[in-house]
Amino acid sequence: MPDRWHGALWKRNAVLREGRTVLQLTECQKDRVLGPYDIENLRPRCVSASLVFGQIVHQALAVFFRENGNPLKFFVDTWKDANGFDLNYSRSESWEKLNAGGQSLLERFLRDELSRLGEITASEKVFELRITNVDRPLVGIIDLLADVAGKKTVVGFKTSGLS
Repeated sequence: MPDRWHGALWKRNAVLREGRTVLQLTECQKDRVLGPYDIENLRPRCVSASLVFGQIVHQALAVFFRENGNPLKFFVDTWKDANGFDLNYSRSESWEKLNAGGQSLLERFLRDELSRLGEITASEKVFELRITNVDRPLVGIIDLLADVAGKKTVVGFKTSGLS
């Protein structure tokens, strides 16, 4: 079983291409016969295409904000790589539909939303929140910390409505 679940990626099965995570995912064919979950560990054996799609969009935006890279090129290249893996698509999804939707989403963000952002303080920033009487901290990732209309704002990117 995977060492650690991280969003839509199995950490142990991730491979590197030019220093960035590229997806290498588990086989979904087994799910059609055995069911979608590993009963022993209660984790999905198959990865949802929409989760992978969302993670790639997030990675594309992180490349843009951290490295001033081209988010459209990153998305197109990485989503193309994902086409080689066995992802679990819903009835309304396909690789082609998510490909077009991701490009459109990023183009709209760059055209309509980027100008609203002021100083960028952080992108994909890990945080921990300790809660009294709870042994372990709540750990999360802030998509973007930026000035919006003169105020420090936590920005969360959402792709679920698209897929």
